[in-house]
Amino acid sequence: MSCVAYFIGKNIPKYSDYDFILKYAQANQVQILGFYVCPIDLQHYGRVDTLITAGAAYDFIKYVEKQDMTTAQEVFKPLIDFLEPHSISVSIQVIYGDKGVKECLTKLKENYAKLLVLPSNLK
Repeated sequence: MSCVAYFIGKNIPKYSDYDFILKYAQANQVQILGFYVCPIDLQHYGRVDTLITAGAAYDFIKYVEKQDMTTAQEVFKPLIDFLEPHSISVSIQVIYGDKGVKECLTKLKENYAKLLVLPSNLK
């Protein structure tokens, strides 16, 4: 399965990025895999806190995962809305801070990505 990967940190992508992604996806008949890089992994606190029960730790980790995915969906919503009329889907994955680049490259390889699009306003 080929895909285009779109990498977002704190940067809100520009409309020109959307147009490029649309043209590439149409020309190559690929799906979009969006990576949202979360700067801080709050799940860490659920894994290392020895004063809470295993159930509370699990609940906390699931809560953080849900919050991060909600944020990622909000960030990608304009791109999803832009591509939807063209029947191009976007699947989103959350990647965390310090391991972000390595994990992103691993996932690109796993999904046989042919192209990585970085936001044009990436700083």
